[in-house]
Amino acid sequence: MNIPGLAFRDREGKVVFHPRPPNNDLDQLPFPDRQDITLCQKKGIVTYIQGSRGCYGQCTFCYLNSFYGEINQWRGRSAKNIFEEIFALNTRHAITNFYFSDANFFGPGKAGQERAVTLAELILSNDLEICFGFECRANDVEEYSISRLVMAGLTNVFLGLESGDQASLRRLKKHITVDENKRAIQLLRGCGIEPTFGFIMFEPYSTLESVRNNFEFLKEMNVMTTPAVTAHLLHHRQTLFQGTPDYQMMIPDSPCSGHGVLCSTYETRYTMKDQKVAAFSAVITRVCSEALSLIPTTFDCATNTPQVEKKSSALVLDSLNSILITMFEKTLLHFETSKNSPRQEIIQEMSERLTNEIKTLMKVSSLASH
Repeated sequence: MNIPGLAFRDREGKVVFHPRPPNNDLDQLPFPDRQDITLCQKKGIVTYIQGSRGCYGQCTFCYLNSFYGEINQWRGRSAKNIFEEIFALNTRHAITNFYFSDANFFGPGKAGQERAVTLAELILSNDLEICFGFECRANDVEEYSISRLVMAGLTNVFLGLESGDQASLRRLKKHITVDENKRAIQLLRGCGIEPTFGFIMFEPYSTLESVRNNFEFLKEMNVMTTPAVTAHLLHHRQTLFQGTPDYQMMIPDSPCSGHGVLCSTYETRYTMKDQKVAAFSAVITRVCSEALSLIPTTFDCATNTPQVEKKSSALVLDSLNSILITMFEKTLLHFETSKNSPRQEIIQEMSERLTNEIKTLMKVSSLASH
């Protein structure tokens, strides 16, 4: 079956896909059929809007360009078309909370900024009282467009930083600098928005220097404020998704590749090139996993923070956060100053010692707070 846009598995289980040429005029597409809108409202699920498709970036960890191809990678609906959908949802169903599912809210260059500002002006001139969020690259964060969007209802931004190390940013082909990442955070905070982040602490070619740079960046930007955020940032390693340049590059070195078979058709495991970094990552992952298991499981989705009923609980969480940061720094220093990469049994012993230390310190903190 050679039908454009159709994907299926053949009799041998192989995925067959016949790409369809991208639609460059998204305004011609009908608005989504939202038959489940009442159920979503009842469950408090945010209403998603897709204002664009694709991305103009060339990041090696992203599968968008491979999926869409090289033709007109970022395609956006007009500000007027997007506004009309939001306006209809707001007036007909009283929906006030939206989130853009775009891989990159802003289009490239000056035209992308002007489109965003036009959308903000349409919302403001029609007195819509709504709130919304989106995802974007750090280089697209500009003061004028962000300030107008905030006035129109922008409340949260997911920022694709990826790294605080310039060498890693170059390898990932972010085409951005560490200083631009810092500027974007500061500008958003100046507009009253505390962004959430896409961040890769460990990647296949990480060095202890790049890990140190990442850690110092997170400290300088005062990002590690709660243990849930801190634990995820400190141990997060790059995922290699099928279809990405990094996936293709790492396939020959994958520990589960052999006879042409990978451990997953979606992603693959890999071994970091630097043995010290691989050992350090293993220890930190164990420690952060233990810390995450100690955090309350109830969260306030609006603020992405744990629901703490008692002041004593907040003090314990603050203590856990400090413990995590201190342990990471001390352990990193140990690996930086040691001559050789530790053996597997040493890594296991170090992981167990640190996780037990966390449990003990948390128990002491909990008792002290009562």
